Amino acid sequence: MRTARLLAGSALALAALGTSAPAAVAEGSEVTVSPEVGYPGSTITVSTEGACDPEATYAKGQAEVGGQINLVEGSRAGALEGTFTVPDNAKEGTYDITVKCPPGVLVNSEFEVAGRPNGAVSGGFGGGGGMNSTELAIGAALVLTATAGGLLTLRRRRGSGSAA
Repeated sequence: MRTARLLAGSALALAALGTSAPAAVAEGSEVTVSPEVGYPGSTITVSTEGACDPEATYAKGQAEVGGQINLVEGSRAGALEGTFTVPDNAKEGTYDITVKCPPGVLVNSEFEVAGRPNGAVSGGFGGGGGMNSTELAIGAALVLTATAGGLLTLRRRRGSGSAA
């Protein structure tokens, strides 16, 4: 039972990762921002494809929050990629990213910073807040009932198994 729960949880987690938000591309721009929504402390990837000269090996970028971005040759031909980290003190909102490719091509895009959730995540019954007296009484009754049922079953098996 426990293994089935672990496998089900793992499958759900992998499905959630596989359905993450697609990269954002600003209107009329060749700058791609991934992920589209970042959180304080997360890493944002900025890439260009077709915005810069295909022979360009670098570009400079500036994130309104996050600072300077150095874009270098990426995994695809003609693409430049760079990353930056959203500062821990970044406020929620939409911020601009400006990329300057040689020889003076300026391209803009944007990304969103979302706030982190506050407090613990509610995971159903129990949680991190402890149990009240009613929950303790119900739990104790269940344990005692299971123990009594187990002992009764063992007695019946012993009584019927010895008369052969």
